[in-house]
Amino acid sequence: MRESFASKSIYEEELKNLQKSIRDDYVPRSKLEEAENDLQEERLSHLNTKKQLNDVSDRLEFALGEIEVVTKQIEREKAAFQKAFGTVQNKAIQETSKSIKLERKYTDVTKQCEKQQDDLESKTEELKFLEGKVKEQEVVYKKKLNELEIQKKQDRYIAKMMEEQNRRKNKTKASLLTQK
Repeated sequence: MRESFASKSIYEEELKNLQKSIRDDYVPRSKLEEAENDLQEERLSHLNTKKQLNDVSDRLEFALGEIEVVTKQIEREKAAFQKAFGTVQNKAIQETSKSIKLERKYTDVTKQCEKQQDDLESKTEELKFLEGKVKEQEVVYKKKLNELEIQKKQDRYIAKMMEEQNRRKNKTKASLLTQK
């Protein structure tokens, strides 16, 4: 009997626990239906969200593909630009070097021209000075020539006079001799 009493008390205890559990866990049908409706709506909402996620994922993958294509194109263009820029930069450096050489050459030629101009001016001044001296000497020589010409004329005149005098003397001597 004790066993049956003990099993009855265990049974009653389990029954109480079950009743308490039923009371605590009991959900009215309306709440169950409402929860089922909410679950159904949540599933539909989840499906819509999943569909939207798939659409957005597809668009994202497409956009990422386009970005990759554009990135590769930009890299190619960047490489082409850098190559062209390098070429232009090298040409600019060469032209700058050429320009510097030409400027130096121009400066040297300018200095040489200035020196030649100074030399030319110096020679011109010297030439003017010498021309002045030549004119002075020309005047002096003309004067001397005139004086020599006058001297020559005077010498001829004197010689002529002396010759005439000698002839007269000789004539007088000859006439004196003939008279004798």
